[in-house]
Amino acid sequence: MRSYVNSHQIIKTINNQLIHVHLRNIGIHSSHENTIFIREDSPLTHSEGFKVLTRVFVHFNGSKIIATLNTVHSNLLKEGEAGLSEEAMIRLNVKDGDTIVVKHLQPISSLGYVRAKIYGKELSETAYQEIIKM
Repeated sequence: MRSYVNSHQIIKTINNQLIHVHLRNIGIHSSHENTIFIREDSPLTHSEGFKVLTRVFVHFNGSKIIATLNTVHSNLLKEGEAGLSEEAMIRLNVKDGDTIVVKHLQPISSLGYVRAKIYGKELSETAYQEIIKM
């Protein structure tokens, strides 16, 4: 199922949970942190469950970063726009007006093994391999 709205709004692909937004250079320096900014009243925060300080994947032209989400309560950004910290813009090699993709981070499957070990369970060799593989 796909739903598209005009070019100034979010373009959402529901099947793949990919959210496409237009980038706006808002000139925020975040001291080497990858940060993404969206409007607090954006459908992105409500329909996709993105919350402040959520870590998300941001993709552009084959490059990707993990960024921390922050929201704005002003008209700095329009609906369907996102801002990136200067560091994130450099790492993705994006410019004002580009379309970026925002996606939830996938859960780390081996975390269950780590929790099991913390609670005294014995782990198999396979479990250890899952924990350390990249």
